[in-house]
Amino acid sequence: MHFLHLEDSDDDAELFASMLLREWPDCRITRMSRSGEFEAALQMENYDLILSDYSMPGFDGLAALHIALKWCPDTPFLFLSGTIGEERAIETLRQGALDYVLKDSPARLYSAIRSALLHAEREAAKRRTEEALRKSREQFQQIAENIDDFIVLLDGGGNCLYSNPSFRRLLRSGWVSSKLNIFDDMHPADRERFRDFLSETIQQSGAKAVEYRLLLPGEVIRHIEARASVPGHRGDEAPTILLAGRDVTDRKEAEELLHEQASLLDKARDAICVIDLHFIVTHCNASAERIFKRAAGDAIGRNFRDLLFAKQSGRCDTAFALTLAEGEWRGEFRLSDPDGKDLVVDSSWSLINDARGQTKSILCILTDVTSRRMLELELQRSQRIESLGMLAGGIAHDLNNILSPILMGVGLLRPIDSGAECQMILDTVQASATHGCELVQQILLFARGGEGQRTTVQMGQFLGELKGFLKTALRRAIELRIEHDSGIWDILADATQLKQVLMNLCVNARDAMPHGGSIRITASNVRIAVGTQRGFHGEIPAGPYVRVNVADTGTGIPPEVIEKIFDPFFTTKEQGKGTGLGLSTIAGIVQTHGGAIQVQSDIGNGTVFSIFLPAILVPAAQPPPQTSAEDLPRGRGEGVLIIDDDEGILLVAEKILTVQGYKVLKASDGESALEIFHYRRDQIQLVICDQVMPGLNGAAVLAHIHEEAPQVKLIKMSGFFEDSPNAEEASYFTQLPKPIQSERLLRTVRQVIDAPAGAPTTGA
Repeated sequence: MHFLHLEDSDDDAELFASMLLREWPDCRITRMSRSGEFEAALQMENYDLILSDYSMPGFDGLAALHIALKWCPDTPFLFLSGTIGEERAIETLRQGALDYVLKDSPARLYSAIRSALLHAEREAAKRRTEEALRKSREQFQQIAENIDDFIVLLDGGGNCLYSNPSFRRLLRSGWVSSKLNIFDDMHPADRERFRDFLSETIQQSGAKAVEYRLLLPGEVIRHIEARASVPGHRGDEAPTILLAGRDVTDRKEAEELLHEQASLLDKARDAICVIDLHFIVTHCNASAERIFKRAAGDAIGRNFRDLLFAKQSGRCDTAFALTLAEGEWRGEFRLSDPDGKDLVVDSSWSLINDARGQTKSILCILTDVTSRRMLELELQRSQRIESLGMLAGGIAHDLNNILSPILMGVGLLRPIDSGAECQMILDTVQASATHGCELVQQILLFARGGEGQRTTVQMGQFLGELKGFLKTALRRAIELRIEHDSGIWDILADATQLKQVLMNLCVNARDAMPHGGSIRITASNVRIAVGTQRGFHGEIPAGPYVRVNVADTGTGIPPEVIEKIFDPFFTTKEQGKGTGLGLSTIAGIVQTHGGAIQVQSDIGNGTVFSIFLPAILVPAAQPPPQTSAEDLPRGRGEGVLIIDDDEGILLVAEKILTVQGYKVLKASDGESALEIFHYRRDQIQLVICDQVMPGLNGAAVLAHIHEEAPQVKLIKMSGFFEDSPNAEEASYFTQLPKPIQSERLLRTVRQVIDAPAGAPTTGA
């Protein structure tokens, strides 16, 4: 034990310490005599007992008692004094001290301490008991107030001693529970039976089940299922009955509806089956026959688990057990019909009781959600493609930064050496870099599924580029040939979507040739005459068309299937290997282009898909003549600040602009660019800034510069496909997409500098 002794006399302190140690050798004694150190000690450590002198210099016992009651009210406090006096002693007891011992009668100190410690132990036990009781009451209150089942405490006469919110909601009344009698809202026909039930519950002192009805205002009848018990009842006490239950009206009505209108179940779209408690099917409706492709006569009398749930028998047993235990169960199963086709069904299992309230059977309602799950999988696939598009955007940005110095460098190198061989090499470099830019754009458009723009597509050139694009999706065992008529017409189309159509058809052809074969893509000019527009999937007016055939040597499509292949979610592939959306998407793209599709197939001899797209019968625009270095616009000593975190772009752009007569300043990030602009603003007429940089991005840098000097012309470079200025930004800067060729850079710079204030150009 640890004693705290308040005593200013060294002799008295030593005397009583020896007495305490003699009685309790293992005890610790802490002595002090000042108010401040006493209060600090109580805050820092716990003590088993406090002994205090009554009179101390500058500090009295009552003050010490008040301090102790403030910081440790449960610690016993005894006065040990020689000058306390009877009146003061009584006052200390009234104030909260447990006892007092006179110093001239020290023998009573031991018994006083033992009594105080015993008193403290009893008080602590009492507090623990009261706290446990309080927590128990709170727990009961929390449970009772928050569960859906109702809980009522009744006396022997049916008066409510307590009712939880669920019970009051059930009655739809504002009655206070203490004024409510359980019989007030009970159906008259059930009251006598319920009185007998309460009497039996009290006599037998065991939990018993009961069902009764409520008759609520408006002649509303509710069916109640409850259990009653008499907790902690002794024979010499008035009984308190605990009644807990729930409203089972909905279940009762469902059972009655099932019994009364069984013939109507066949009109339901869901499969409805009734099984007994041994898993034997006793009833199934017409939808069950349709969904599971089994006649009712073959199903009735057979084991439900063996009939449908052979692949998930364990889960079926769990559903059965939980239904018996809880009255209902909901969950999903993956099944197979007799043809081997996988089905996903959402099932709801409910107990059915007979007229006596005994469990008789289980009602199983099975909803075919296969199409819904396929749609969810397609949504997930779309989200993955969207993520791929984000990745492609980042890669495209980096590739544009790589290709920009190459394209600009070609323009810079052309005037240096005019030899034919050197110019041929530069032409090759420029053509390769330009082709790389086009590939980046195509990949980005294809990955993100964007519609892009419908432009004039030269089919000869388009098909020439298509072979390399398609080879990546085909196995080496498949031969790919692409041919077209000479003088093939142009079409107005979204080239990315057109590639998606042909890619999808080639992938389907590949899957139809698991052991190899050939795919032949041919394009020809055709004219559809009036009256010959039959046999197409989609409407097609008469006129000129480009017909693109995709022919394979695969297994072919059965005649009974060919009419369904363009339906959404229809697929002949195994579960997980096809969404059934590919051909429906193709049909949608072709129809939005004003075209149509024909399909011809022969089992074992392959399939031909013919895509008809409206042709453009006007001559194609001739490419503009190549510009020489002498024709490029020159600068007149204007100051240009270039901002880009790519060192290659900075270096080449600086050289190009310097050669053409501009004075160039450079910065590799937004912060340093703003600092340069702040100090050399008078020397700068144009700022060219990349959009994506560490720290401040291009839009933020240009906004700062525009606010500081509205007269300075601004150009923003960006390699992102979807990055375009909003209306406010477009009012003060010009967008220049990457990769940038030297000619376009010089023309755009000249046009922006020469443009009137407040009228940015769109670039050359």
